[in-house]
Amino acid sequence: MLSTTLMKWTLLMFCLSSIKSETEIPSCGYAFYKKISCKQVTSLEDFRNRVNQSSISSSLTMDQIQEIEITNSTIDFFTSELVFADFNVTTIKITDCNITELSEDIFNGLSSNLKTIQIEFTNITDVKLGIFENVSTIQTLKLNRNRIESIEDDSFSSLTNLKELKLSFNEIKIIKAQTFANLISVETLKVDNNKIMFLDQHTFKNMEKLLNLNISSNYLEILPIGIFDNLKLLRQLFLNNNKLMQLESSIFSKLVNLRILNLSNNKLRILSKNLFINLIELEDLHLENNEILELSSDIFQHLKNVRNLNLNNNRIKILPSGLFKNLNNLKNINLSYNRIEKLDNSIFQGLKQVDHLNFNNNKIQKITENTFANINCGYLYLRNNKLNNSDIRSLYNVEFLYLSGNSLKILEKDNFYLLRNLLELHLDNNKIEKIHLGSFNGLVKLSNLVLTNNSLKTIDPNTFEGLANLAKLNLNFNEIENLNNESFAQLNQLTQLDLSNNSIIDLSSNFLNDLTSLKNLSLKSNKIDEIDGLEFKDLKQLRFLDLSYNDLNHINESFTGLDSIQYIYLNNNELTSVTGLSETILDDLIYLNLESNNLTRLDPKAFEKAPNLKIIELQGNRIELKKSRKTDNTHNQLLSDILM
Repeated sequence: MLSTTLMKWTLLMFCLSSIKSETEIPSCGYAFYKKISCKQVTSLEDFRNRVNQSSISSSLTMDQIQEIEITNSTIDFFTSELVFADFNVTTIKITDCNITELSEDIFNGLSSNLKTIQIEFTNITDVKLGIFENVSTIQTLKLNRNRIESIEDDSFSSLTNLKELKLSFNEIKIIKAQTFANLISVETLKVDNNKIMFLDQHTFKNMEKLLNLNISSNYLEILPIGIFDNLKLLRQLFLNNNKLMQLESSIFSKLVNLRILNLSNNKLRILSKNLFINLIELEDLHLENNEILELSSDIFQHLKNVRNLNLNNNRIKILPSGLFKNLNNLKNINLSYNRIEKLDNSIFQGLKQVDHLNFNNNKIQKITENTFANINCGYLYLRNNKLNNSDIRSLYNVEFLYLSGNSLKILEKDNFYLLRNLLELHLDNNKIEKIHLGSFNGLVKLSNLVLTNNSLKTIDPNTFEGLANLAKLNLNFNEIENLNNESFAQLNQLTQLDLSNNSIIDLSSNFLNDLTSLKNLSLKSNKIDEIDGLEFKDLKQLRFLDLSYNDLNHINESFTGLDSIQYIYLNNNELTSVTGLSETILDDLIYLNLESNNLTRLDPKAFEKAPNLKIIELQGNRIELKKSRKTDNTHNQLLSDILM
């Protein structure tokens, strides 16, 4: 009785101690390294009081605090009450607050140690003259994600030591010629995601130390001549997501140290042949998602250090000869989603080693004989073009070749004979109806062959002859009806074979004989109605077998030889019995799916030779279940756990 009463009192005291007063005011919290963060500040007096309390509780004097953060506050105006006076901080952050205006002397009284000011996610609409006059020592100023519409001419005039200025995600429409005039030390300037429609020729005139400039996602239609002329140290220039229609030929001529130039997502149609003439250090050039119609043959000739060139999603029809001449360092070319119809012999002249070459989704009908003769290419993408059988003989020195979605109908002998280094070949989504003997001659290194979604009806003997290193073969979604004993001859390195979604009725008893390394086999969604028990006898390494969605009505000694099988899918057939399982040793079987069959009972002996079976799926049958179909018991207890 005493212990019960004591326990009740203890519980009551715990509950009372957990209840906070409704009038309790959140305090400022002390974070690591002399930082104080104040949330839900309601007034300037409240802010000062709470900072005092926090400094006392953390044993810090005012001049020891190095960072002040005000966040999630309802204060809408910081007045000239010397809000930050007496602090010796290096960083001030005001974020997620309801501030609509900053007084001109908000930062008065701060020491020369101040290096960073961050004001983000507030409602301020302008940057007033003189607001930063007394904080000339700061090196970083972040004013991102506010509602700034205008900046007075000399607002930043005192910030001669500033190295980083960020004004991203505001509503700035105009930047005047003198706005950045005194920012002589700035290295990074971001004014992206605003509403800027015009920039003066002298906007960046005095920013000679600028390294990174981001003007993306604005409304710029033109760039005045000479706007970048003094930015000789600039390394990154982002002009993407604007409305640029034309660029003066000399606009980038002084940017001799530029590494990245992004002009994507504009409305450019014509590029002057001298546009990139002095960009000798350029490594990345982005021109994707424009309206470019044509390219001059020598437009890229001076870009000797360019590594990545993206022209995706334009309106280019013709690639002139010598377009990539002298671009010895070019590694990635993306010309997908254009209107290219032909690739000439000399188009890749001068290129020696390319990692990715992407021509997906064009209208290429023809590749001339020596188009790729002298180029080593890792990945060549030619998906969704109009290539036919005569075009693929000239694709030399490629490792990964994607020919999906073309007009291939017949694979002739020696079609790929010269592709000695090819590792993967993707021929899916074509119209292939015939593969002649010797079609894959020469592909001695091929490890992955994809023939999904074609019109194949039969696999002739020795079709895949010569593919000694093939590990994966996809033949799903064809019209295959018959497989004979030699269909997969000599594929003794094959580990994965997908024959799902075909029209296979009968399985030859020896059609898998040579596949001694096979680990995964899918025959899902065919019309197989019988397995004689010999089909899988040589598949000692098989771990996964899918025979679901067929017409099987019984299982005899169907899995003889599957010494390593772990997963068997027999769901969605017409099975009435699985007694054949009792004749097969399935030591490694852990999962068996028998869903949606016509089973009414399970023979208790059916699983005697599957001692490690953990899960049997039985939904959609007519067996009355007593417990969950999942078990971690031995096979002797399995049936008693799942059956009435």
